[in-house]
Amino acid sequence: MRYRENHLTTHLSIVVVLEIAAVIFVLFAIGCSKTSSDTVEPVLEPSGEIVSYSACKQEVAETLDTGELPSGTTCMTFNYDGESRLELTHVDLLANCCQTGLIGNITFDGTDIIITEAEKTDNGACRCICSYNMYFLISNIPPGNYHIKVNEFYQFEGYEGLEFDIVLAGKTSGSHCVNRP
Repeated sequence: MRYRENHLTTHLSIVVVLEIAAVIFVLFAIGCSKTSSDTVEPVLEPSGEIVSYSACKQEVAETLDTGELPSGTTCMTFNYDGESRLELTHVDLLANCCQTGLIGNITFDGTDIIITEAEKTDNGACRCICSYNMYFLISNIPPGNYHIKVNEFYQFEGYEGLEFDIVLAGKTSGSHCVNRP
């Protein structure tokens, strides 16, 4: 009889443990289930790249001996798709006539977009400069207010540089231009 009681007690203990485990599993499953409104989309950080640049459009200075920036206008045009893609074109940037590549970097600091341009002169620089167009693409940039600053490689005295505010709201395009003295 004692065997039967021990066996029955052991059997009941196992049943109780299994029932408790089942209840815990069900509560865990209910607590961990997600509804479609619980899904969080990953937030992608903005990223930028130089897409390409034009050939020399026009030789704008025969010599750099004077140390003066050639007069004229330089612009940044923009085209925003309304969601996350911003295309920029720096029109008439100045670079060496003998450059072997235009390079640059795009950094983001809050709502500031800083574009730093540079030239490669692997075979040495010439004593002349040309105007070029440089094309940029910024991806994963949400609508909002931004400040764009372009650090150009030729910035002579009296030239304030290319810097402006932009509002990206819906599909939009435009340009910002500055005169060189």
